[in-house]
Amino acid sequence: MTLQAPNTAPADAISEEGNSLPLEAVEQYGTPQCARFRKKIFRRHPSLSQTLAREYLLIAERVGYRTANCALRDADLELRLGNTGLSAACGDEEIAEYAKAKSRNMERDFTAIVQRTSLDIALDWAIDAVTQAGLTFPLDGNHRGNREKELSAMARVCAPEWWRRQLRPLAARKLEHFYRSRGYVSRHKSPYISRQGLARHQSRSRRNRRTLADLEVLSNEGDVLNLAEVADASVSNPELRRNELMTRLNGYEGIAQVMGFEGLFLTLTCPSKYHPVHSGTGRPNKRYNGTTPREAQDYLNAVWATIRAAWHRAGIRVFGFRIAEPHHDGTPHWHLLVFINPDDAPLAWEIFRTKALAEDGDERGAQERRAVLERIDPNKGSAAGYIAKYISKNIDAVGVGTDFETGAPGASGAQAAVAWASTWGIRQFQPIGNTSVTVWRELRRLRDALPHCCPEKLEAIRAAADAGDWATFVELMGGALVSRDGQTLRAWMVTKEEENAYAETVERIKGVVMRGTKLAAHFQLPTRTKTWSVRTMQSTESWPNAPPHRGGLDLCQ
Repeated sequence: MTLQAPNTAPADAISEEGNSLPLEAVEQYGTPQCARFRKKIFRRHPSLSQTLAREYLLIAERVGYRTANCALRDADLELRLGNTGLSAACGDEEIAEYAKAKSRNMERDFTAIVQRTSLDIALDWAIDAVTQAGLTFPLDGNHRGNREKELSAMARVCAPEWWRRQLRPLAARKLEHFYRSRGYVSRHKSPYISRQGLARHQSRSRRNRRTLADLEVLSNEGDVLNLAEVADASVSNPELRRNELMTRLNGYEGIAQVMGFEGLFLTLTCPSKYHPVHSGTGRPNKRYNGTTPREAQDYLNAVWATIRAAWHRAGIRVFGFRIAEPHHDGTPHWHLLVFINPDDAPLAWEIFRTKALAEDGDERGAQERRAVLERIDPNKGSAAGYIAKYISKNIDAVGVGTDFETGAPGASGAQAAVAWASTWGIRQFQPIGNTSVTVWRELRRLRDALPHCCPEKLEAIRAAADAGDWATFVELMGGALVSRDGQTLRAWMVTKEEENAYAETVERIKGVVMRGTKLAAHFQLPTRTKTWSVRTMQSTESWPNAPPHRGGLDLCQ
């Protein structure tokens, strides 16, 4: 039986409420062995003890302490991070301490096993040790037997940084799933993400910001930049991210008008079994299958793949954007703005709807909600303007007074949506089409016109990017429907001289390459001519007079 949330607001899992009444009240139930059993679990998850005790009381009062014991046991197992001894509600310091000790022990034990037996046996042991901790060993099964990749994988699991990077999202997702599956995430309590999950995300964001502010980057030419300011000048900045997305959408709409394409606004949602609570009441959904938002996103990706494949077989070509956003209970759904030949629209919609309803299409409400079509009427407004509210709603809420999904203020809704996407590792915005935004960003690093020795078309593409003219940029790159291999320019990747910390060669962007023709060879245009190193900030006087930075640094991407 799953512990279900009471109708009152949940206790704070990061900073537990001081009221110990639930902990005292559970003592009236069961045997002395039950009391010891409960106390052991409460101690394992101290910041969740009040929440666990409160829900234990609900079940014990309704159906008895034996069922409550089973539910508490299940919650305990759900909150453990493998065999690490850590709780999903643990703090970052605990994760860091564990990562340091675990990586040291992995290196010691792996070395000892290799000396006693063989590398293959030691590797099997390491894979099992990582798996028992609830993580995935960083080696593709197809690479087993490749000694270089095997040793690089071992270098990772012997590094505390690797353990920290793996355990942090695992803990955050397990804790969020604990709250979400018990009804703590809904428009009636905490939309999109639990209060604790939001607080955890915001705390991490502040910590990361402080770290960036304490660092600076130094170029081989003596330029010094504060790393926080570098981040602010990139698409990590919500305002710049939103502006770039709108620039691309406006450009795509202009191209669609020239091509005679129409805009379709499509919505794709999950079956009801992916929702832990009912929309209207916030009460538990008996059909809920226990999936996470990430698993629901996998479902949507799989459905979309079948739609794209069917469209391709039918010769239907589209371009546009996809937005993934949360329902009030954290279950993702998609909005898609696609530009399409009007003659193809009826068949495209028929395919879309059929694939969307392939699973549980006969359940109540499926016909109305699982696949929705709205045709963009140019007389009532632009396609980009239509979708702008969805973009802003999921970034910084500019122009959004009230969140139309939850009725909450737009700013708080945007913060929760960003935290939701970060926690679950869900990509919010994705283009439908292949025009390279990497090339666009690289060319925007170049402010001045190219020398006359450069191809005229290359300068024309650079000028379009510099002017923020996505439509012209796309046309010069080969058009909105061009294949990735058919684009005029691609990123120019080179191998770094130094290996990374795991003895692997790493590629970095050096510039862009203009694809060759029968008359001319490839033309390479460097956009990154400096090398940068990171250091602790020396003084605040060392960087304010440096030239303004435009675009992310190599080390920041």
